[in-house]
Amino acid sequence: MKVFLEARGCIVTDSEVNFLTFKPGEGQTARKLYLDLLNKGIVLRHTENFHGMDGHWLRIGMKSEAHMNRLKKE
Repeated sequence: MKVFLEARGCIVTDSEVNFLTFKPGEGQTARKLYLDLLNKGIVLRHTENFHGMDGHWLRIGMKSEAHMNRLKKE
């Protein structure tokens, strides 16, 4: 998922747990991406209440390969 997001211009944090955080690429906002995916039934974690991330980042819980493929498709 990290490689996939970086290829699309996102900034992705390193992670050693089952989730990662990323900042959408230029021309995108976390808020719009969050709402667009939510409308398609995909729930990411916003960071509006994360000190220092201030809503500019999103968090993905790494689930099954099928879930990750759906996220990539959308």
